[in-house]
Amino acid sequence: MKSELTTTIVKTKLLPPRIGSAPLRRGRILSTLESRLDRRLTLILGPAGSGKSTLTALWRQALVQKGFDVAWYNCGSDDDEAQFVTYLTSSFGVNGLFIGADSLDIYNRYGGKSLDACLAALINDINDYAKPLYLVLEDLHDVRSPAITRFLERLLALAPPNFRLIISSRVRPSFSLLPLTVQDQLTEISFVDLRFTYEESVQFLLSRGVDTLTAAQLHALHDLTDGWAAGLQLAAFSLNKSSDPDDYLRRIAASLTSAQGNNFHEYLHESITHHVDAADIGFLAKISACRRFNRELCELITGNSSAGELLARFESDNLFLIPIESDDATPWYRFHRLFAKFLNERLLQLPEDELKKLNQLASHWFGSKGLYVEAIRHAQYAGDEAFCIELIDRAARSTINSANFVALLKWVSPLPRDKLRDRLNLLLCIGWAQLCCGRLKDFDWTLDAILEHPGTARPGTHFEVELLQAFRLNQLDDTAGALALVAPYIARKPDASALSLILLSSIAGWALLYANRFEEARDVVRSGAHAVLPERPHRPSSFADAVIGVSFLVQGNLPQARKCLLRLVEDAARSAAMSAEVERYVCGYLAEVHFQLDELVQAERLLSECGDIVDSMGPTDSVLFACRTQAHLCRVRGRPEAGARILERLEEAARRRNADRITAVCIAEQIHLEVQGRQLSIALEAMQRLRPLAAKYRARRDCAFAEIPRAASISEAQIAAALGQHGDALKILEPLIAQSESRGRLHEVALLQVRSATSHAALGDRARSLGAAGKALRIASTFSMKRVFLDEGDAALELLRELQQQDLADAERQYVERALQSAQHACEPDKGATSAAGTSSQAASLSERELEILQLLAKAFSTKNIARTLNCSVHTVKWHLKNIYSKLGTSSREGAVVTARNCRIVI
Repeated sequence: MKSELTTTIVKTKLLPPRIGSAPLRRGRILSTLESRLDRRLTLILGPAGSGKSTLTALWRQALVQKGFDVAWYNCGSDDDEAQFVTYLTSSFGVNGLFIGADSLDIYNRYGGKSLDACLAALINDINDYAKPLYLVLEDLHDVRSPAITRFLERLLALAPPNFRLIISSRVRPSFSLLPLTVQDQLTEISFVDLRFTYEESVQFLLSRGVDTLTAAQLHALHDLTDGWAAGLQLAAFSLNKSSDPDDYLRRIAASLTSAQGNNFHEYLHESITHHVDAADIGFLAKISACRRFNRELCELITGNSSAGELLARFESDNLFLIPIESDDATPWYRFHRLFAKFLNERLLQLPEDELKKLNQLASHWFGSKGLYVEAIRHAQYAGDEAFCIELIDRAARSTINSANFVALLKWVSPLPRDKLRDRLNLLLCIGWAQLCCGRLKDFDWTLDAILEHPGTARPGTHFEVELLQAFRLNQLDDTAGALALVAPYIARKPDASALSLILLSSIAGWALLYANRFEEARDVVRSGAHAVLPERPHRPSSFADAVIGVSFLVQGNLPQARKCLLRLVEDAARSAAMSAEVERYVCGYLAEVHFQLDELVQAERLLSECGDIVDSMGPTDSVLFACRTQAHLCRVRGRPEAGARILERLEEAARRRNADRITAVCIAEQIHLEVQGRQLSIALEAMQRLRPLAAKYRARRDCAFAEIPRAASISEAQIAAALGQHGDALKILEPLIAQSESRGRLHEVALLQVRSATSHAALGDRARSLGAAGKALRIASTFSMKRVFLDEGDAALELLRELQQQDLADAERQYVERALQSAQHACEPDKGATSAAGTSSQAASLSERELEILQLLAKAFSTKNIARTLNCSVHTVKWHLKNIYSKLGTSSREGAVVTARNCRIVI
């Protein structure tokens, strides 16, 4: 963890100011905080220079002394969502806490689009942490992003009881504080509280060496500053330099109005320029170019060998020079932001060539220390493109290994592409970042530049380039092309890094899966997926393991698929931060397994807890399975229109990405829904969209693209049967069944045999009908395919009744009995939903607490998160959910939300 931080963050942003010799301990306010240390949120609010940072640091020190763990993050005005996530999740690691260790990985894995998944991972880790945990966000007013505000609001709502958030800010956060206020979980310290009392003002001045003022002068100064810490600090500095206190008090009376920033600048200018010589101001202005600095850096950029002595003197004079807590042997400092702004204005008056040289010196110094974030920033300010590229090249590999893809892409985005062509290592890292963030169009240029570089011929580099190309081809569904690239490395693995070997097994396994070589896919994954990354040794088994579960699912071996996918989730749970990401990735596949096993409640619960994966993950394979299962559940629950909307939305997203396979499968599933609902005109119109896609890929075999013409043929057969053209349907189905058998896709075989059986029955050929149905039954009963007959309607159920009269094996007979029982149960009228009016009437009887739970349910909150938000037990939430389902006439979370929206209970 430590090695990663040096390249991807500025560590001092995660450290508080050093207050070991703080003159004023603020016992009055600290006593208040002490009495409320278990509150969920503490707000310390006040204008610039009001003492927020000092009080927050004192409170942190008190908490640490009590044995509590406290993470700290100094927010900045340039903190976007990516930086916020990086620093927030890293703040715990700086303190030696492995909390949120993989949350950043989650955020980057989805190209910076999945704050919710990152939040879930962070919350899971906090939940597993045994002790109270405090997080300080200093200067939150500098954060401008609404997404970050929503993130913090949800963090407060969902985090477990052991979590406490401390915020210092000039303004109140924009999210609602009412729930916390009502629950007495908010402590607020305002400027009224922060202002020094007269006694505190006197104590502060005495600690600064101001000990000659009369009582009248002390009262006058306190009244002028109104107990404002920054005003008193400057007054102490000036009075120590002045021989006439009365003259000083008269001069500042016209320039200082307490807590008003506009007047503070004038006051600051007068106080400093009257008592600090021009050379010292010039020294301070130059070092203000750096957000943090130490003696060595100051000597370098100012050329002053006495920089250390000057820093010590300015610290002693309390000239807004703030020491930073650090384990480094040489102390680090930063300026108070008000003073930094004052100095920056003078810095910018320097000649342009001097500013450039100053930033170049700082850039090279930070770069020599491996502090690349600051080094890159100064190189950018200096306009030194060449060195900026050199720095990014140095940092790129460790940045990629720590999955910080968004940061790398942000660094290179302002650079001219042509200047990157000679940097093969950097190009390779950019390529991985672009692919992992889904930026395929940008990757095309990067790949061209890589292939033009002469260094690609080196064996190790050539292997990485082919992995990149194969990864891209898999993402584009050209799994045959990907397999051709990696096949030579499967039998004889190259001497490569752990990350490369993990990628090889994952890419090869996925390509083999779609080549219908399921056992080979599993063997490849098992042989190479468990390499341990030195950069992230705490990370659980690779996502390549998911290939094993998916291979069983595509084959139709549902019990094995469930076993493998659940084991992957359980393995990830060992690292709680990874649990949310793995569940999000696996949820589509696992939900499909649950559905086909007729475990509808488990499928619904799993999908409801995964949130909006279309927006966060895009049209990926896992999302396709998730949306398809959601659509099937909607149909089973009597809401086919809702299912169609889910598929239409994914189809639209897939078309934007030119993801033809996902587009085709979405259309095919829509056709299935419309045929089931006897909306044949809509099904025929959808078929017109599907046929051109199928024609485009008609010649493809044993790859993901082959799914497209196959989906179209299955849809053609289904429409033909719906139109009563059963002979035409059978002509399409017979070769499809043979292909499925040769490919080892048993679920497809069973499904198509059921459809073949119903068409034979419609033509009056009972022998062939029962023969095909018998074959489907044998496969379905062996592999627990409990929905195969149920989802094909009354004609398929009638076949089961006929088969029940024949001589069946025990497993087959049990299958038939359970299927018919399930069908009977599904046909029973829903007592709570006999009419819309009845539903509305029952909805009106919802209690206030039930309405609160329903609102959270509509936001896709899990049962556990609802319990945390409402500060009650999970058992209580489940009891309320049972009542909600009864009143709304439904039996599922999704059904409750749909009904509530139809009745306009929730929006």
